[in-house]
Amino acid sequence: MKILLYWHDIYLPYSDYLIRGFAANPGITQLCVVGPDEYEADAIYSGSENHQSFSEKVFFKKIKTYSFRKKWGPISEFKKCIQEFKPDCIIVLDEAFSVNVLNAAIANHWANNQATVLFYGFENIKQTPPFRFLVENFSLKNTWVFIRKTIRYWIADALLQPVRSRLVSGGLACYQESVDVVHQFGWNPKVQIQWWGLDLKPFLRLSSEPSAQHQKPFKTIGYVGRFIEEKGILDLLASMSLLGQEYRLVLVGGGPLDEQLKQKTRQLGLQDRVQFIPPKSRDELAGLYASFDLLILPSRTDYFWKEQYGRVLVEAMACGTPVVGSQSGAIPVVIGDPARCFPEGNVAQMAKIIQDAITSSELGSPRSVRNPLVERSQLGDIDHFVKSFIELHLELSGNKRATN
Repeated sequence: MKILLYWHDIYLPYSDYLIRGFAANPGITQLCVVGPDEYEADAIYSGSENHQSFSEKVFFKKIKTYSFRKKWGPISEFKKCIQEFKPDCIIVLDEAFSVNVLNAAIANHWANNQATVLFYGFENIKQTPPFRFLVENFSLKNTWVFIRKTIRYWIADALLQPVRSRLVSGGLACYQESVDVVHQFGWNPKVQIQWWGLDLKPFLRLSSEPSAQHQKPFKTIGYVGRFIEEKGILDLLASMSLLGQEYRLVLVGGGPLDEQLKQKTRQLGLQDRVQFIPPKSRDELAGLYASFDLLILPSRTDYFWKEQYGRVLVEAMACGTPVVGSQSGAIPVVIGDPARCFPEGNVAQMAKIIQDAITSSELGSPRSVRNPLVERSQLGDIDHFVKSFIELHLELSGNKRATN
């Protein structure tokens, strides 16, 4: 089976595990990895320590993207790749309604290629013209946002559905809300639920190591991710002021709120209890997760975004580290325990759940705490992710051959 894999972040350093994950599947005989020739680094991961070369069945292709949107591949570029590689399956790791999925599907049709075209859906907010947003936030700038979103709704989303229905075969989605978004316009491709795939090996290695949490003088809360308002980090700092002096907070990542967070830390008198750490490699992050008593993801929903997955939750669970989070988007689904989730922006409830979760972990045996977390993390393993795509392709193409 020949697969063409496109993702706008596929050539970032931390994405190598995706390429290796697809290449490791024995059902794939050739893998053509396609991505933009220009890309920017992420504010969470600084790279990977895996320097092994890729297998001979992996081919790499960098394409020119639209000048106004560096993550979008033109139809002409997709067509060249398809005509040269002639894939059996085209996997675009982007939303069902994305330009990349549509352009790849059109290119596949124009190249007279019979590949199935599959997407991956994170999107969990149904598209509508944002009238309420404009009324509650009226300004000239937001008027343009309203116009842009409305144009997208009518043209990119609603009116192009007949094209998608004919040319896009199906895809995977993170959880049920993401499936519902795909079906919102009456388009009903085959969509299966599968968590985004992650390389969990560096994290699983640490899950079996002895925990020293009972010997530590402090209780360490960890946050890993972008420093942006939607992630609720300002709420997290406010919550820290309600917790005792024995609680420490480690913030790992970077972003536009960096200086504001440091200023807020000083205002709240938390300088001695909050530590800022820059982005780390996947392997370094594993060590940090294992050192936390708890990882938190306090995201807040806004008009156009809510938490779509929370891969840091899965990575922390793979280390055996307890996790808590807000009720934004997919967070409760990934955590799988309502008692570990708090209402968005509720600082007092956040503090209480942090205390309860850490206390519960301290009272339980290491094995009873870790094993359920590690087991749940397997839902996001890269091998399951790849296998789900292959099985869906075989089902949609009518090919019933068994996969390993």
